[in-house]
Amino acid sequence: MQALPQAAYFLFLEAATGGGIVLAWLAVWERVPRGFVRFTGVCLLVCAVLAVWLRLAFPAAITSAGLSLAVLAGAATLGASLVGLSLGHWYLVSPTMAVRPLVRITFVLLGALLAQLVVLLIALPQITEPGLLLGVRVVFGLLVPIPATVMTWRTARIRSLDSATGLLYIVVALVLAGEITARALFFLTGVAT
Repeated sequence: MQALPQAAYFLFLEAATGGGIVLAWLAVWERVPRGFVRFTGVCLLVCAVLAVWLRLAFPAAITSAGLSLAVLAGAATLGASLVGLSLGHWYLVSPTMAVRPLVRITFVLLGALLAQLVVLLIALPQITEPGLLLGVRVVFGLLVPIPATVMTWRTARIRSLDSATGLLYIVVALVLAGEITARALFFLTGVAT
């Protein structure tokens, strides 16, 4: 039971940090509407406030995991998927917007998922009892989101933005499930996946 507040803390922290970095990158290097940047920034700020609240509400329960490669890859994956989903919805407001930002963000998301796969493969020998959490992490956190992200990237490239946004819903749900189980696994076993 103690692993849940710890996992939630890192989940919100990863969403706020990774999403903030991806959003800043989009705002500086891509032509995206200011309204999108403001709206998404406020949503990520809410995630940051929730992370701070969890840190203050459960100070004894949350241990410092340090700045591991697993947390960095998780932040990149979760941040890119959430910002990508928000951007996909923004095309409903501005349908003439260029697709390049969405194509690039899905490419970043794919790279982050592959980095998570490498981290998992490195950590796999350290896990003594593969259980249900590890199965959820592998299947729903990596094996299904990787091809779904490739499909999102391909549909964004051909400007099928409704399909890309629908696929991003699936990717975000799977990435969230994978991140929750990865952090819960870390706090239960001590192995970062």
